[in-house]
Amino acid sequence: MADPTSDLPPKQRVLVQEKIIKDQKDILSNLKGSIKNLEELLKKEQNSNEEKQNIITQQQNTITEQQATITEQDSIIRDQQVSIVEQQKNLSNANEEINEKNSQLLRINSEWEDQTALLKKKIFNLKEEISSKEEKIENKIKERENKIKELTEKINNLTEELEKFKTEKFGLVSKDTITEMEEEIKQLEKENYEKDKTIKELQERVSTKDSDLRTELEIKNIKISELEKRIERISGEEDITRPPGERGNVILSRNGAIETMKNLIENLKSTAMIFIPTIDMIDNLNLNNIKKTARVKLATYVDPRNQKHIDLYNKYSSMGNLQIKSYEQKDLWAINKDLEVLMFAPIGNDNSIAGLTVQSENQIDFFASILNSSWTARSKSVNI
Repeated sequence: MADPTSDLPPKQRVLVQEKIIKDQKDILSNLKGSIKNLEELLKKEQNSNEEKQNIITQQQNTITEQQATITEQDSIIRDQQVSIVEQQKNLSNANEEINEKNSQLLRINSEWEDQTALLKKKIFNLKEEISSKEEKIENKIKERENKIKELTEKINNLTEELEKFKTEKFGLVSKDTITEMEEEIKQLEKENYEKDKTIKELQERVSTKDSDLRTELEIKNIKISELEKRIERISGEEDITRPPGERGNVILSRNGAIETMKNLIENLKSTAMIFIPTIDMIDNLNLNNIKKTARVKLATYVDPRNQKHIDLYNKYSSMGNLQIKSYEQKDLWAINKDLEVLMFAPIGNDNSIAGLTVQSENQIDFFASILNSSWTARSKSVNI
């Protein structure tokens, strides 16, 4: 590049060159300032970029976390959808079960209503029968009393007549006549004694029969009360999954009686009185689980000619805390547990079982008196 000051005089050229140099220095200084400013701007931009990069990194991390959360939520939603499907199936099954139980409930209500009506009819017939028998027995007693009264009057008349003969006409009456009269008086007294004895026996039979009938009537009345309560409960919310023969406190089958007795024996504390029809059924009661400190009386039919009966009697009577007596009636399932709970289920002529479990003190006392009487008067020691 040609020097623009070459044509100038030296002095002027120096001045021009100095001016050019100064201008270039100024330009250089300005350039340095610009460069410095650019460096500062670049540094600021770099710092800004780093901050932006950090923000971007944080946002990327946040996005990653949110994606993980979304994935987890998706999994939870899928699980919930599966659960909802299962719950819908369960709900459908529950609705079907409810419908089935409602149908079963209607059948049970119908059965209990029919049975209640039948029991009420039987109780009415029992009352009529008791009334009729009481009237007949009272008539027989009155008839016997009238006969005794007639015999007594006849004896008194004969006695007076004899005394009259003895005092007024002793000399005219032969000794044989007096003897005959005395024999007739003795015979009448004997007949009177026999009639009186018969009346007492009739009265005892009436009392026993009346007690038995009243016992049966009381059982039926309590049973009807239990059934009516059961029906009331069934009309609302009630668990109807109990097996037949053991509905609430009512016993309607042999299995129901056995299961109830097993449960009571399992929780036996100190004493129990048990009645079962025959000793063949004793194994069903799990008597080996009885505490050693408990004392149990068991009445059941034991046939001394039956080897199985003999073996069972020897097995259980050797327990030490179990006393067995023979009860020939074979008509009762019963247990009085610790005087706290009592089950009483008689067996009918048609082998049907109808009884109940009671916890009321008055009811326990009533049925316990029947069991105690049967143990004392109707049960016998076993002779093998």
